[in-house]
Amino acid sequence: DYAGLSHFSSSEKKDKFAFMRAFGFRNNGNWTFYNEGSTLFADCFFGVKYLISQFDTTGKGYQIIYNDSGECVYENNDALPLMFSSDAAVRDVDYEDSDDPFRFQGKLADAITGSDMNIFTPLKCAEKTLSDGSVEFDCSVQKAGLVEMYFTAPGLQNTEIYINDEDRGQYFATYRWNVMEYGQHDKGDTIKIRIASNDGTAVNVTDAYIYTEDIEKIRQFSKEVNTDDSSLEKISSSHYRGNITSSTGCLLFTIPYDDAWSIKIDGRKTEAKKAAGML
Repeated sequence: DYAGLSHFSSSEKKDKFAFMRAFGFRNNGNWTFYNEGSTLFADCFFGVKYLISQFDTTGKGYQIIYNDSGECVYENNDALPLMFSSDAAVRDVDYEDSDDPFRFQGKLADAITGSDMNIFTPLKCAEKTLSDGSVEFDCSVQKAGLVEMYFTAPGLQNTEIYINDEDRGQYFATYRWNVMEYGQHDKGDTIKIRIASNDGTAVNVTDAYIYTEDIEKIRQFSKEVNTDDSSLEKISSSHYRGNITSSTGCLLFTIPYDDAWSIKIDGRKTEAKKAAGML
């Protein structure tokens, strides 16, 4: 939400938008927004508890708790609280290290738990450019899970994305350039992805990141992080107050880092340190 960052400078806003882009959310440099979302991990990490949709199914496996006349509400039981205990290694993760949102999120999960979670597994893909200028990827699933993809390019293009010959709408577009999911698949399944131009020009794809996300690993991650008791008694735009019993001695807030925060633990002022390059 751009308005939610109104007290930050222009450069600070761009940094925060770039941070959200590292998760695979749509970012045009001046704003970023959820759109179709990102991964299960991103929803879990940022505490996305509910999704409202016109569709009565979702590949993310969330529990549907309301369905009436095309209005559906899903509940994510793995959503994390605003604050939780983390391994101190989270301070060393940098969102600018890679353009690959799945690699970044995997490193973040590993750093928070202090162990190899192996949440994301890349598909084995062969890329080719077709005679009409479109780009095609023939992929094989290496590990069962939710298939997700993200592509980078030099700039906006008037393109359409097809998955197994099904038109899935625009890509590299102003409001459609984010992580896409393609349902759950088993090991050995094959998937063909084609990005084609709507105006006859050649498609320019810089990189393709195509992975499966292990839903059971996400649930394991959520349980590991949620082992400590935590509760927030007060939440406002400038003040948080709560209680936590931490097993790690490192408390992570999924809010932007700012030098102006004053943090007290048991009444004693404590130094705030930046985590994941932004939190």
